[in-house]
Amino acid sequence: MRIGIIALLWMSEANWREHNDRGLAHYRSGNYTEARADFERAIGEAAEPGFAAQSWNNLGAVHYQRGEFPEAERSYRKALALWAEVDRPASLYATCRINLSVLLRQTGRLDEAGGEAQAAVSWLNSIGMRGISLASAHHSLGEINRMREDLDRATHHLTLAQRELEAAPDRGIEATILQSLGTVWQDRRRFDLAEPLQRKALERFESLYGTGHALTAGAAASLGQTLLSANRLDEAEPYLHRALDAFERHYGPRHPRTALALNNVAQLARARSNFRVAEPLYRRAIDILRETQGPKHPDTGRVLANLGAMFVQQGKTRGAEVLFREALAISRGFQAAAVSEHLASLLEAQRRYTEARRVRQSVAN
Repeated sequence: MRIGIIALLWMSEANWREHNDRGLAHYRSGNYTEARADFERAIGEAAEPGFAAQSWNNLGAVHYQRGEFPEAERSYRKALALWAEVDRPASLYATCRINLSVLLRQTGRLDEAGGEAQAAVSWLNSIGMRGISLASAHHSLGEINRMREDLDRATHHLTLAQRELEAAPDRGIEATILQSLGTVWQDRRRFDLAEPLQRKALERFESLYGTGHALTAGAAASLGQTLLSANRLDEAEPYLHRALDAFERHYGPRHPRTALALNNVAQLARARSNFRVAEPLYRRAIDILRETQGPKHPDTGRVLANLGAMFVQQGKTRGAEVLFREALAISRGFQAAAVSEHLASLLEAQRRYTEARRVRQSVAN
């Protein structure tokens, strides 16, 4: 009887591994429909909670790539609950917490995202695990702090991430960190420092994954944004359009990454005073972000403010005021200060000085 039980457990593990490995292969090739089916089969075959946890984490990654954020969060949390039943969880436990952190960051829940990333850092330190996993956790904390507009702390964590890779190099993660550091310098408007980092990241991604990969497209988008911000419009254009085309192919037309790429192309059209092209791109981006990330996400506020600024250029003051007020209600930090200044200036141009003063005070307080 004991031999029979052992044989059944071995067969169950073999079946789990077959489905899980096949799902990983489909995931890497971008075939998310087949990957999802394989991971669901793997979960059904898993006899041990640690095996099931791995497949739940993988299933969460599939949902994330498809823009199915509620389903992704449920999958990640199911994986973490299963790992809580394991005496010594695998290193993928930390990876799952980092994945959940990225998801929460994407949906604007920065405090929760920071908690998950910090938990991953603490757990990895407690077991003495260094290298790639710890670098990924620090990178996530760097991105969270960049979104909070705490650029000094963002740089600190990104630098720690780089140090972790010294003993265990990984060119893909290294390129991701370079891209993030470039974006921090872009946020500081030091385009001379941002551009070489972003070009290096783009070259790394191209050599690793090719020109059409989503990670390569992300690096192209970052470089295009820097060139656009530096008013080098002709240089920015191919990178921004390349990113949009790749995101639409990889993520689909209703994904947040696609929405932000649409916003970038709209910004380019607006910089050239091509308002008839820019407006429908902005509106499509806002519609996608409201649907996928909710109406209170900072990215939604950013695109609303961009459309409002374009309306000011066109003399559409009533429409601009509505957009600025909506953006201000969901913005924070430097972004809120910038939106409030746009709105206050618009009100002052209409001699509504008391309202303008209240707007500035609301952000100052």
